[in-house]
Amino acid sequence: MSLHFPMMHTSLCITARKVLAYCGLVVLAAVGAGPLVAQQPVGIHPAMDLSVVDSHHVTRYGMGAKAQGPVNFSALPEWSEAAAASAGVHAVPSHHLGTELSLSGLFAPLSSAVLPQPASAPYGSRTLVEPMVFNGYTSPSPSLTFGGVNSLDSGYIPPDSDGAVSATYVVTAVNGALLVHDRSGNRLNIKSLDSFWGISTTQTYYSYDPTIEYDKFNDRWILTCCAGANSSNGAILLAVSQTGDPSGNWYRWTTYPDAYFPHVILSTGSCDWPDFGKMGFNKNWIVVQTNMYQYKGNFVGSFISVFNKASMYAGQNAGGSVSYTLYSLDSSYNVTQTPAVSNDNSVNALYLLQNWSGSGKQLRLYKVDGSVSSPTFSLVGAPTGGSAWGDGDAFPLNFAPQAGAPNGLDAGTFRIGNAVYRDGYIWGAQAVLLNNKSVIQWWQIGTDSSVAQQGRIDETDGYFRSFPSIAVNKYDNAMIGYSRFSSGEYAGGAYTFYVQGTPGGTTEHEVLYKPGQAPYMSGQGEIDPITQAPITVYRWGDYSRTMIDPSDDLHFWTIQEYALGNYQWGTWWAHV
Repeated sequence: MSLHFPMMHTSLCITARKVLAYCGLVVLAAVGAGPLVAQQPVGIHPAMDLSVVDSHHVTRYGMGAKAQGPVNFSALPEWSEAAAASAGVHAVPSHHLGTELSLSGLFAPLSSAVLPQPASAPYGSRTLVEPMVFNGYTSPSPSLTFGGVNSLDSGYIPPDSDGAVSATYVVTAVNGALLVHDRSGNRLNIKSLDSFWGISTTQTYYSYDPTIEYDKFNDRWILTCCAGANSSNGAILLAVSQTGDPSGNWYRWTTYPDAYFPHVILSTGSCDWPDFGKMGFNKNWIVVQTNMYQYKGNFVGSFISVFNKASMYAGQNAGGSVSYTLYSLDSSYNVTQTPAVSNDNSVNALYLLQNWSGSGKQLRLYKVDGSVSSPTFSLVGAPTGGSAWGDGDAFPLNFAPQAGAPNGLDAGTFRIGNAVYRDGYIWGAQAVLLNNKSVIQWWQIGTDSSVAQQGRIDETDGYFRSFPSIAVNKYDNAMIGYSRFSSGEYAGGAYTFYVQGTPGGTTEHEVLYKPGQAPYMSGQGEIDPITQAPITVYRWGDYSRTMIDPSDDLHFWTIQEYALGNYQWGTWWAHV
């Protein structure tokens, strides 16, 4: 994992600042741990034998999250490109393991002629009309597109693009900034992500990896972040809106994973700081998963934090602390158990989906279940597909091609990008290594871990695809959004549709709804963990988001990243 350093463009200076140390965690109770094991290599696992899997490497804690006090979003200072520029450019943690490199390794800007873009609907266009019937043509065209946050608004590399939509508002959440639009795309207000959490923009202790959800059943917004990358005082942040207006008041909490358990939570080392946070919710709980790392060190395990949703919505102990349940998984459980967002407000269990073994064709399915006040965490099984993919956790360095540049782009990891629960199935999407390309793989999995579908988006066109997200509407039709790359075009945002009942997981032809505009050249310096040589990672991703329109449970929204300029990324929304 790469570590944070303040990074400026070559025309600006590189500075060093002290990390702000936070403290304060109320521990309510602890349940004794079972045997612990030594660390295993991240992302490389054989096929799972369920007969030997038990709970001995999972520890349950009763925890307390410290309340930060309410915040009014509209009352925060308006964020601007000038404010982002004055704060400097930050490079957030990377999935490439390594130690900190002090220089950015940016190339000088390149000029490049604008490449001809492919036709927007090469197979014929259509609108979204239900019930859909598979016809082998292009997926439905967007009815509306507009820009979200860009790198000038944000000041971070990469954006970790995320967003959510209500019947009234559209919210973009990226590293560095939160932007509220109306549903026509008009900007209402934009704020610094750090100012929302009360973190000064002059400090190198910063927030990152935002994930936002809209709870249509309760008309509330939920936001989570990580903070304190490469520090010994990392934090997991959680906020919920007090109403359906994201520009209004929010409750906020902070939990400091290592504050009361230094160097003893896991036998493989202290859990100093979190990364790659994922969040899901159902009628009972908000579940936040984070990968945990030592200070300037290795992956040591995974945290599954389970919050009582009703208590959080009520602002429980808003001036003190709120209790929650933490499951700490040691490193034998690997990274990123992605919690699902439930579209059924009557189901008790909340499911989590994880990439496990490409050669073994396996995922892992877990669930949080039990009573609201005393949730349980368990392994359901190992969903096994019919076709293998590459083992490991991440693609080779700068794997995705792009036009007009000497460098490729980071294609990310094999982790499950997001998961949703609908009508008795868990749907998820990931990028995998197949035929020396990054290919989108998506799943429909039963609650008993049986595989209903394993589909792939790999048209014979030479394109690389990565950073997927999936959503499923009331007719069980799915839309999958992702980034698209090739040596003949700039990196852009695309999506495709799966029509329920189509055999073999076949999807419609994709729509490239936001073509890239230039080569992307912003690099992050790291140390290669194997050779110890300096390397430059051209970061892209790490997230995208696709969701159902809550106003009709029929149409879709997606937000994807695209190459805006030589050193600039942008995000772009589509309503389909």
